[in-house]
Amino acid sequence: PVEAQAEAKRGAAGGDDAEEEELRMRHRPRIRNWATQNGKPKPLMNLLSTLDQVLYPGAKWKGYSIGDLLEPKKVRVAYLKAMTVVHADKITRYNLSLEHQVIAGLICSHLNEAYEVFKQENGL
Repeated sequence: PVEAQAEAKRGAAGGDDAEEEELRMRHRPRIRNWATQNGKPKPLMNLLSTLDQVLYPGAKWKGYSIGDLLEPKKVRVAYLKAMTVVHADKITRYNLSLEHQVIAGLICSHLNEAYEVFKQENGL
């Protein structure tokens, strides 16, 4: 569902071309595998603590352990920092290749979905 929304936005923006779609198809299974377990989304803490496993090379991400993310406030801070390396509006300054932009977009979609669940669970 999240990926479909992201694709609809990209399509509306006119950014859909054959190369971008091929890159999405290539990276989607790896990102989905990172973001889900047994078909269900993983908790935001898990995603943030393993983000370095799926990020594009050269991303400015310091990483977090699960132990760093035991308090909701710290999870929120880590999420906001993660957005600086995956959100389309934030990564334009990095002059990323199309492939790295696609990877970031897929990651961003899953992080956003997990953050919505996290907010509901923690009354934020």
